[in-house]
Amino acid sequence: MGSSSLRLFSRWGRLRRARKRPRNPPQLRNAIELADVNWAFQLSRRWTLIRTPKAKFFLGFGGTYKTEEDILNGSHWNFAEQAGVRLTGSNAGPGIEFAVRHISNAGIRLPNKGEDFVTLVYVF
Repeated sequence: MGSSSLRLFSRWGRLRRARKRPRNPPQLRNAIELADVNWAFQLSRRWTLIRTPKAKFFLGFGGTYKTEEDILNGSHWNFAEQAGVRLTGSNAGPGIEFAVRHISNAGIRLPNKGEDFVTLVYVF
Protein backbone atom coordinates (compact mmCIF):
# COMPACT_ATOMS: atom_id res chain seq x y z
CA MET A 1 0.00 0.00 0.00
CA GLY A 2 1.46 3.35 -1.02
CA SER A 3 1.71 6.29 1.27
CA SER A 4 -0.29 9.40 0.52
CA SER A 5 1.26 12.19 2.49
CA LEU A 6 2.49 15.68 1.99
CA ARG A 7 4.88 16.93 4.64
CA LEU A 8 6.14 20.48 4.50
CA PHE A 9 8.56 22.18 6.86
CA SER A 10 8.78 19.16 9.16
CA ARG A 11 11.98 20.42 10.79
CA TRP A 12 10.51 23.76 11.79
CA GLY A 13 8.38 24.23 14.87
CA ARG A 14 6.13 26.85 13.25
CA LEU A 15 5.53 28.14 9.77
CA ARG A 16 6.83 31.65 9.31
CA ARG A 17 6.66 33.86 6.27
CA ALA A 18 10.10 35.03 5.21
CA ARG A 19 10.67 38.43 3.66
CA LYS A 20 13.24 37.15 1.18
CA ARG A 21 13.18 33.47 0.46
CA PRO A 22 16.23 31.78 -1.08
CA ARG A 23 15.64 29.62 -4.13
CA ASN A 24 16.59 26.34 -2.49
CA PRO A 25 16.91 26.77 1.28
CA PRO A 26 18.88 24.00 3.00
CA GLN A 27 16.06 23.46 5.53
CA LEU A 28 13.70 22.31 2.72
CA ARG A 29 15.99 19.98 0.79
CA ASN A 30 14.75 16.83 2.55
CA ALA A 31 11.51 18.15 4.05
CA ILE A 32 9.12 17.72 1.11
CA GLU A 33 7.57 14.31 0.49
CA LEU A 34 5.08 13.99 -2.36
CA ALA A 35 2.32 11.41 -2.63
CA ASP A 36 2.72 8.25 -4.70
CA VAL A 37 0.93 8.16 -8.05
CA ASN A 38 -2.51 6.55 -7.78
CA TRP A 39 -4.14 5.88 -11.16
CA ALA A 40 -7.85 5.18 -11.50
CA PHE A 41 -9.44 3.48 -14.53
CA GLN A 42 -13.20 3.91 -14.86
CA LEU A 43 -15.82 2.26 -17.05
CA SER A 44 -19.36 3.64 -16.78
CA ARG A 45 -22.74 3.48 -18.47
CA ARG A 46 -24.53 6.80 -18.95
CA TRP A 47 -28.23 7.54 -19.23
CA THR A 48 -29.48 10.81 -20.72
CA LEU A 49 -32.24 12.28 -18.55
CA ILE A 50 -33.05 15.49 -20.44
CA ARG A 51 -31.99 16.33 -23.99
CA THR A 52 -32.30 19.77 -25.55
CA PRO A 53 -30.73 21.01 -28.80
CA LYS A 54 -27.79 22.53 -26.89
CA ALA A 55 -27.59 20.54 -23.62
CA LYS A 56 -27.72 16.96 -22.41
CA PHE A 57 -28.21 16.11 -18.70
CA PHE A 58 -26.98 12.65 -17.72
CA LEU A 59 -26.42 10.16 -14.89
CA GLY A 60 -23.84 7.40 -14.96
CA PHE A 61 -22.90 4.31 -12.97
CA GLY A 62 -20.01 1.89 -13.32
CA GLY A 63 -16.83 0.55 -11.83
CA THR A 64 -13.36 1.86 -11.12
CA TYR A 65 -10.03 0.12 -10.59
CA LYS A 66 -7.43 2.06 -8.56
CA THR A 67 -3.78 1.02 -8.74
CA GLU A 68 -3.22 1.75 -5.02
CA GLU A 69 -5.29 1.35 -1.89
CA ASP A 70 -5.28 4.48 0.27
CA ILE A 71 -6.80 6.02 3.40
CA LEU A 72 -9.97 6.96 1.48
CA ASN A 73 -10.85 3.64 -0.14
CA GLY A 74 -9.51 0.36 1.23
CA SER A 75 -9.86 -1.62 -2.00
CA HIS A 76 -8.66 -1.55 -5.58
CA TRP A 77 -12.16 -2.17 -7.01
CA ASN A 78 -14.72 0.60 -6.44
CA PHE A 79 -18.09 1.82 -7.69
CA ALA A 80 -18.35 5.05 -9.68
CA GLU A 81 -21.29 7.42 -9.98
CA GLN A 82 -21.56 10.60 -12.00
CA ALA A 83 -24.06 13.36 -12.81
CA GLY A 84 -23.50 16.15 -15.27
CA VAL A 85 -24.40 18.24 -18.26
CA ARG A 86 -22.86 18.40 -21.75
CA LEU A 87 -23.24 21.72 -23.57
CA THR A 88 -22.82 21.81 -27.35
CA GLY A 89 -23.69 24.22 -30.14
CA SER A 90 -25.79 21.54 -31.87
CA ASN A 91 -26.75 17.87 -31.42
CA ALA A 92 -23.27 16.77 -32.51
CA GLY A 93 -19.87 18.40 -32.49
CA PRO A 94 -17.54 19.96 -29.95
CA GLY A 95 -18.72 21.13 -26.56
CA ILE A 96 -18.04 21.40 -22.85
CA GLU A 97 -18.98 18.83 -20.23
CA PHE A 98 -19.33 19.57 -16.51
CA ALA A 99 -19.74 16.58 -14.17
CA VAL A 100 -19.65 15.63 -10.50
CA ARG A 101 -18.15 12.17 -9.88
CA HIS A 102 -17.96 9.95 -6.80
CA ILE A 103 -15.79 6.85 -6.26
CA SER A 104 -16.48 4.55 -3.31
CA ASN A 105 -16.29 0.85 -2.45
CA ALA A 106 -19.80 0.92 -0.90
CA GLY A 107 -18.54 -0.30 2.47
CA ILE A 108 -17.33 -3.67 1.15
CA ARG A 109 -13.96 -3.04 2.77
CA LEU A 110 -12.89 -0.37 5.26
CA PRO A 111 -11.94 2.44 5.05
CA ASN A 112 -14.74 3.75 2.86
CA LYS A 113 -14.58 7.54 2.88
CA GLY A 114 -14.98 7.85 -0.89
CA GLU A 115 -13.62 10.47 -3.25
CA ASP A 116 -15.53 13.27 -4.99
CA PHE A 117 -14.41 15.02 -8.17
CA VAL A 118 -15.68 17.99 -10.15
CA THR A 119 -14.57 17.79 -13.78
CA LEU A 120 -14.70 20.22 -16.68
CA VAL A 121 -13.94 18.59 -20.03
CA TYR A 122 -13.69 19.84 -23.62
CA VAL A 123 -15.43 17.32 -25.88
CA PHE A 124 -14.48 17.13 -29.55
